[in-house]
Amino acid sequence: MNVTVGMTSHNCKNWSKLTIESIYKYTEDIDFNFIIVDNASTDGSMEYFKSLVAKEGIPNPGKKFEIVGLDKNYGCARSFNEIFRRSLESDYVVLNNNDIVPSKKWLVNLIYYMNCHPEIGICSPFPVDNHIND
Repeated sequence: MNVTVGMTSHNCKNWSKLTIESIYKYTEDIDFNFIIVDNASTDGSMEYFKSLVAKEGIPNPGKKFEIVGLDKNYGCARSFNEIFRRSLESDYVVLNNNDIVPSKKWLVNLIYYMNCHPEIGICSPFPVDNHIND
C-alpha cells in the first residue's frame, strides 16, 4: 500500500510543528510519503521544515519526504493540486492542513473507513480544537 500524507502551510509555524509531530507520533504500522507545500511563509516555517530532514525518524526510511516552497500564497487549492500532482503513484492521499492535529490511529482509521465504503471517494481528518498560541 502506497500512502502519501500532504500538508499545506502558510505561516503558523507552531501549528505546523504540532501537526508534524503528531503525524509521526500517531501514524503506526503504515509507512507513508510526506509532502509539505508552503505558501510563502514569512515566520520561519520553511526553515523549520528543512530542519526536519536531519531529525531522527523523519522522513520514514525509504519513503519520499518533499518540501515544496511556493513563491506566494496561492491558497489551499493550489497546494492540494501540488500534493496530488506529486502523489500519482499513491493508493491513498491524505490532504492535511497545518491546523489539523492527528490523534492515535488516525491514518489507520481513515484507510479502514475508505476500504469499508468504496462508494466514498474522499475523507479527511478535521480540526477539533483551534485554540493554540502562535
